[in-house]
Amino acid sequence: MTTGLRGAALRLILVAASLLVSVGTVELIGRAVGWWHPQRTFRYNAVRGYELTPGLGDVNSLGLRGHETDLTRRAGVRRIVLLGDSFTYGDGVTVDEAMPAQLERRLNRDAATPVEVLNLGVPGYNTVQEYACLKELGLRLAPDLVIVAFTLSDADRGAFDSHSAAAHRTLIRVKEFFKAHVGLYDFVRLQIRGLQEWSFRNDPAVAVWPEMYPLVLATRGQPSPGWDECANALRGIATDCRRARTPLLLVIWPVLERLTDYPYRAEHDFIAVQAGALGIPVLDLAPTFMGGDPDKLCVSDKNPHPNATAHHQAAQAVAEFLGSHAELFQSIR
Repeated sequence: MTTGLRGAALRLILVAASLLVSVGTVELIGRAVGWWHPQRTFRYNAVRGYELTPGLGDVNSLGLRGHETDLTRRAGVRRIVLLGDSFTYGDGVTVDEAMPAQLERRLNRDAATPVEVLNLGVPGYNTVQEYACLKELGLRLAPDLVIVAFTLSDADRGAFDSHSAAAHRTLIRVKEFFKAHVGLYDFVRLQIRGLQEWSFRNDPAVAVWPEMYPLVLATRGQPSPGWDECANALRGIATDCRRARTPLLLVIWPVLERLTDYPYRAEHDFIAVQAGALGIPVLDLAPTFMGGDPDKLCVSDKNPHPNATAHHQAAQAVAEFLGSHAELFQSIR
């Protein structure tokens, strides 16, 4: 190696070391003053990209938010598995306030046999990941009913693609490592996401959350790879449930904003039609919330997820739907 190359290499090493020390210092200061902490809620999953960390907080040993349960169903107990994203998981509410737990309590008020509702919701999941979760775990739980809680962001492809090349999977693994060990990473990621959301929602040609845009495009009849993957996943869920002879229900959550002049009715209708074509019964929760006050239904003005009251209303609507469709869901009566 020539003197010039050795000098360049040394300078590169010094720059890298200096950067590492600077980032490490900022990381420690941020932790000390409470600006951020490593995000250990998730861990890498080769099939789904990431999953809830089993045994952490209110996540049980199977990686589900809720009480401990076994893969094998208890004798005499009916079981429902509920697939979804942060709405199902219950972002911003306690495990007992989330819709799955409230639905379990509501059904057990009237059920002839005990009912267990398992929360398979994971924040950030799309329908592709939910389908992967169903195949990897959901059907192994031998449910009497599968409920897919659909939100208008479920066609967003996100960073993880189930058909990704090995190199991309490695990047996902690295990303999950940084989320678990470097609080600064998640802080910066959320700031960038906030800027993206502001840009999308203030663009007159878009005017929606960025995660919703793939579904909006499909509803408008425009090409949408995200929706194509979502539709394929819904088809797979319907096919696998049919093979397992397990009833399936699609529940559509509305966006909790502008509930007096709701702007996403076309997207709801589009999803209902697509699910109906696959033979999937649909419960649209939009009528349950229309005319309501978003300020009284969301966790906070900075967190638009449903609060405990909204989860209660959703659970009530699902329970009533199941009660009026006994011919489809006799197994949970």
